[in-house]
Amino acid sequence: MNRLVAAIPYSVLSIIPFAVLLFLIAAGPLLFEAFWHEHYKKVAVFTGASVAAYYVFGLQQVHVVAETFAEYVSFICLLLSLYVAAGGVYIFADFESKVKVNIVFLLAGAVLTETIFSWPGI
Repeated sequence: MNRLVAAIPYSVLSIIPFAVLLFLIAAGPLLFEAFWHEHYKKVAVFTGASVAAYYVFGLQQVHVVAETFAEYVSFICLLLSLYVAAGGVYIFADFESKVKVNIVFLLAGAVLTETIFSWPGI
């Protein structure tokens, strides 16, 4: 068994939790509905944490996990800004919402994201 694991490239081993999560997202609600609706967040966090732990403790590549996390946060900021622009989040303000105001909000979020992730060491 150890020879088999040693012969498989690292990237293939790190795909296994992702494949398991995809399968569970597709089949979980059908196969074990009550458990899935109660614990799906825990399953998702566990599969992501297992890959991160593999890179940190198994491969000792903390920088890969940090860079990936930074890219993830940047992606979430993008999704949040698109969601706000699409009208999914209501921001209470004392001024009238217009196209120019929305563009300023998006621009401010983009500048903030770029500033955070272009910081030295990130």
